[in-house]
Amino acid sequence: MFVHPDSTRVGFCKSLLEEAGIACFIRNEHTSGVFTGIPLPVFYPALCIHDDADLHAALSIVESTQNIAEPAGNEWQCPTCGESVPPGFDICWNCEAGRPLK
Repeated sequence: MFVHPDSTRVGFCKSLLEEAGIACFIRNEHTSGVFTGIPLPVFYPALCIHDDADLHAALSIVESTQNIAEPAGNEWQCPTCGESVPPGFDICWNCEAGRPLK
């Protein structure tokens, strides 16, 4: 019912649905880009609900999160391990190296 390349956004929506009492799970939670190394939409994390009767309520909850701003800036590449790091991070999520100064 909701697919996004950012697993943290999908996880946030999952927690909101669970808080509302809607049973759900994330498909592709750990496979995004693992097989090819290339981010493909077919492997993006997907939030799924167990009961189709909850679809309208779940969509309403997820749609309410769409106005939350994305972090400003660009992704950056860690100079230590080479991982791509989201713009809101000042420390590499993989090796904890600091963001390089400009």
